[in-house]
Amino acid sequence: FRLFSVNLLLLVFKQIFISNYFNYLIFKNTFMKDKTYNNEDSFSKSFDEEWQRVYCTDMAQKIDKVIDILSDHPFVISNLENARKIAEFRIYSLKKFQ
Repeated sequence: FRLFSVNLLLLVFKQIFISNYFNYLIFKNTFMKDKTYNNEDSFSKSFDEEWQRVYCTDMAQKIDKVIDILSDHPFVISNLENARKIAEFRIYSLKKFQ
């Protein structure tokens, strides 16, 4: 009976944890997704998220595609040249996603 109780307790805990985690993800994606700022950190975060969604074998083309997707990001609008430099730095110098 103890083993059954422990397993049941673990199952309930898992269900509560998973439910709360999915609620957090829904909240984050629904209400926090549009929170972009005109700075390098906000651009970098958005760039990394889009980078993982885009498929392209050529890194230079992929950078261009991701920046095109982020064309409405405040940092890209105000400073396209630096946005491109940051993207290239993240991919080539930091070797992110390789």
